[in-house]
Amino acid sequence: MIECSLQEMAQYTWGPNNTKRSRFGRYLSSSYPLKDLHKKKWLVGINVDVPNLKGHIDSDMSPEDIAVDCLEFLNTPQRTATGRRRRKPTYGRFDSMPVRAFLKTKSSGEPYLQVIAATNQRKSKMFWGNGHIR
Repeated sequence: MIECSLQEMAQYTWGPNNTKRSRFGRYLSSSYPLKDLHKKKWLVGINVDVPNLKGHIDSDMSPEDIAVDCLEFLNTPQRTATGRRRRKPTYGRFDSMPVRAFLKTKSSGEPYLQVIAATNQRKSKMFWGNGHIR
């Protein structure tokens, strides 16, 4: 399990961004060969910050392997400030295997992962949009 966090992203990647708030990903309407896609599972595009990402890549881990360990970390409910365990994960329950994982670089030169993952929540306040039913 690798500790990681999701990057905030604007609603639109191009053009003027009039919203002052940001969320941690967006729902995708892409079609992939997954069982129960757009019925019980929905795709989410997320950008993931992983501390020491270059070290993990240098130790011969592929971006998909890093994404699997990161999604496992994100699926565990975090404790609140009072010490109580949350019952549900913050971002919903991600599938254990990502659909795709890409290694990207920020404008500052720092690497991050761009992951397409399946989640069990059709609508979440943490992501832009909602999952379509087909």
